Amino acid sequence: MYISVYYQDKRDMGTVTNIDGEYKLDARRNGGTLVFSSIGYVTKTVKVGSGNQTVNVKLSPDDVMLTEVVVKPQKEKYSRKNNPAVEFMKKVIEHKKAQVLEVNDYYQYDKYENVRIMIPRSVVIATEYFDDFIRHNGLKYIISQDFSDEEILSEFVSSVLPFRLREALKSYIRTVRTPLAIRSSSKLEDSHYQPFAGIYSTYMIPYVDNEDQMLRLLLKAVKSVYASVYFAASRAYIQSSQNLISEEKMAVIIQEVCGTEQDGLYFPTCSGVARSINYYPIGDERPEDGVCNIAMGLGKLVVDGGRTLRFSPRYPQKVLQTSTPELALRDTQNEVLALSLRPEEFRTSIDDAVNLHRLSLTEIGRFRNSKYVCSVWDRENERISDSPFDQGRKVITFNNILKYNTFPLAEIISDILTMGAEEMRCPVEVEFAVNMDVAPGQRQVFNLLQIRPIIDNQDNRSIDWNEVDASRALIYGEQALGIGQMTDIADIIYVKSEAFDSLSTEKIAEELLTLNNRMRDQGRPYILVGPGRWGSSDPFLGVPVKWNHISEARVIVECGIEKFDVEPSQGTHFFQNVTSLGVGYLTINPFRGDGLFREKELDARQALYDGTYLRQVRFDSPLWVCIDGRSNKGMVREGKND
Repeated sequence: MYISVYYQDKRDMGTVTNIDGEYKLDARRNGGTLVFSSIGYVTKTVKVGSGNQTVNVKLSPDDVMLTEVVVKPQKEKYSRKNNPAVEFMKKVIEHKKAQVLEVNDYYQYDKYENVRIMIPRSVVIATEYFDDFIRHNGLKYIISQDFSDEEILSEFVSSVLPFRLREALKSYIRTVRTPLAIRSSSKLEDSHYQPFAGIYSTYMIPYVDNEDQMLRLLLKAVKSVYASVYFAASRAYIQSSQNLISEEKMAVIIQEVCGTEQDGLYFPTCSGVARSINYYPIGDERPEDGVCNIAMGLGKLVVDGGRTLRFSPRYPQKVLQTSTPELALRDTQNEVLALSLRPEEFRTSIDDAVNLHRLSLTEIGRFRNSKYVCSVWDRENERISDSPFDQGRKVITFNNILKYNTFPLAEIISDILTMGAEEMRCPVEVEFAVNMDVAPGQRQVFNLLQIRPIIDNQDNRSIDWNEVDASRALIYGEQALGIGQMTDIADIIYVKSEAFDSLSTEKIAEELLTLNNRMRDQGRPYILVGPGRWGSSDPFLGVPVKWNHISEARVIVECGIEKFDVEPSQGTHFFQNVTSLGVGYLTINPFRGDGLFREKELDARQALYDGTYLRQVRFDSPLWVCIDGRSNKGMVREGKND
């Protein structure tokens, strides 16, 4: 028997006896009255004083005598009258509408059948360890001196992390059974007023059974992320965002990687980036519906500007890239990124994809994940087949998910974007990964990896375009994202269309780096125009620039040309940084009547620079530049900025 013992005037100050009736209770300074109670026994009260004392109590059984028992032969007629259960249920029915879960803000648990929505298990290395690492290894000189990225990385990797951190990570890896992603989370990178992404490195390491080897891999990855703060691209971006590299504080997030293993490679079914605002709505889409870019495999392909699938979460069945067989064959994903589980492939490198494999379309058919996202090109009938029994070239269409809803991806993304935007009070961008390759009976997984605000911190007042004469424009587009008018730009740098070759995009980036450095030294902003997708990691989709190549550009124009018509950079880290820094952004395709770029007029002007691929024209006075994000129109012309 267990007895409850408590002070009469303070019920929360009490205890319960053990099975032998023994108890111990802290004495009060002024004493009080103890209550001893148990079901089936008469409650007893005892006054006690202050200080240590022994109080023994014996409780008496609470006998209840029944005066009369009536046994009836059959069930009587049921009556609702005076029935407390009936009255209670009436109250429940009256408040039924108020208790409907769908009208409440954020109930999500078990909303999606057989799906777990989760944040991967994560560990944060605080900024104080970064400060200790820099100070104890004497690395402050890196800030003020000019070293190559390779030299900086070598210095950092050969340095020693604080002992406390090494011991903590040693304990942590004993709980790990999956590959890990080691990613940055710096003071500037995750600020609410000017967030950015993809500037610092993210390294992935495999899981290995040998604890010492696993620890060495993890320590090397952490130091490599630390080093990326001082790489050339990072410095250029921080400088262009009006911040100081010396003020940067780096934390590191260690996350378990979503996915499964097959043939020595590890990757999720798909990964992606979703944004709660869509600056390029197509057809019935609206800006507030949001937009999503997804890819089979690791999400680095998405955030680095590779070829992915774009769709609106509101209209997941209407995907432009798969609307015709020709578009599906030409514009869908053509490679899949996967993490190698061989630890020897993780070498010291400024390339954070050093141990990632790029699988071609001919290789992915053997992987289990392909059945969830791939269709087949039926050459004989010239159509895309979604049948799992057809054989042929794989096409990554995501039809099973988006068209047949085998996984509620669009609905989950819509809910998360809505909640994120409401809580952060601004548009948001999220990164996610999905694992559908689970054992029978287990639930499939949606992993929310990151969420960040999309900030427009500039004057973005709309103008009356009826008062603007577009016939005078040097550049004009109606797919524009921007920050209003700019008054200090007099230079246009553009890729010469007759010299452009998709095989030469890396050479174009090298030439642009030299020009950008010159403009930075002169303190002059400029407008950059070129074909394809700026900032793409795939040189066949555009010029693979980083921020140190274009840090002085204030307007970036992606100008499509015939035979090189590429989807815009939306969904990439490059695009996130464009919007966060307030850089004007236009997408035009003059060859099909979508926008203007008067290249011939610029060609007729004297060039300040005329190189192999690039040409620079400087005007005598600042250009009239307006990138109006509200009306999605943008224009550059000569004339007074009125």
